[in-house]
Amino acid sequence: MVRSLSLTTISVSKACQRIFQKHSGLGLRSLSCGNADKKLLHKLVRPGCQRKLAFGVPSANTSSSSSASHQVPVHTGLGLSVGAAMIPDPPKRFRNGEDAYFVSTKASSAGVADGVGGWIYENVDSGYYSRGLLRNMKKYIEQNENLEDSLLDVLTHAHNTTTVLGSCTACVIQMTANGLIETINLGDSGFVYYSLGEGGQYRPKNRSEAQEHSFNFPLQLRYIDDNVDLGNSVISYPYHADVTEFHAKEGDCVVIGTDGLWDNVFPEEITPMMQEVGSRGPRNIAEDIARLAFEKAHDSDSWTPWSSEISFHKGGNIQYTGGKPDDITAVVCQVVKRDDAGWQGQEDGDNYSFDF
Repeated sequence: MVRSLSLTTISVSKACQRIFQKHSGLGLRSLSCGNADKKLLHKLVRPGCQRKLAFGVPSANTSSSSSASHQVPVHTGLGLSVGAAMIPDPPKRFRNGEDAYFVSTKASSAGVADGVGGWIYENVDSGYYSRGLLRNMKKYIEQNENLEDSLLDVLTHAHNTTTVLGSCTACVIQMTANGLIETINLGDSGFVYYSLGEGGQYRPKNRSEAQEHSFNFPLQLRYIDDNVDLGNSVISYPYHADVTEFHAKEGDCVVIGTDGLWDNVFPEEITPMMQEVGSRGPRNIAEDIARLAFEKAHDSDSWTPWSSEISFHKGGNIQYTGGKPDDITAVVCQVVKRDDAGWQGQEDGDNYSFDF
């Protein structure tokens, strides 16, 4: 597994500090740093109030004031050229699976979400939730593109305004005004950042880490309805997400995927494909990546991240092989000059998959 190198993590404490200053009257010196922030949030914010506070973003039930936002400085001239591919798991193809993606060329942003399949036992298609969450994220980003809201703000707003039953993981990136790539990830979807080095060679440099309560039990966002009995469900909120940022230069790439991709393909297996992104374009590379993941998912003899994890959790005495059949979504984002930024395909993965 490729570990994060030279990755600057935005501490959740920044979001906590904004909340406590605005709503609790606490000074910054009253706050601890690091992991204690999340515990503080539970203790200092009244139960049930987290979603309404929305980290400075107005919820659906409050006024539309955006006093916490500021005008974005002049852009550095970089944008994203994006291509995507989605392959629903064959048994779920008739309902387009539970994955979703969005692309906003207007805001240089893209993301994926993976609806949790277990809802089907409650006669709920969680694909509606994953698509709704991303649709609300895209809408908010594009309506507020001149404001300095973070992806944490955006995800919180989408969580507040997505009101269909279901739950999902999510991973979103955005090219910021100062030339940084900001990312937010909750659950076991994720991204890998490929840096373009000397000689035009790509290598995986940074990647997100999966967030799980336990093996194959990822953190997930869900619609909270007072009329729905949550039982002993473990609830995650946007502030549980990992938020990071890193510098990127022209030519660098970020591959975003749901767990259907990362359970079946190692980042190093994608590296050779990335060498052709300049000549073939992000969409063709995304389709190649999705095909590889699909083939390995249905090959009982393949060595995959999934089989590696299974072997580890079984004690390591037996080496298991094979992939994990699932919906597969791959989004390839290449950093380009702003004038060259664009989208290859349709911008929302509500009903898009490709034949292969």
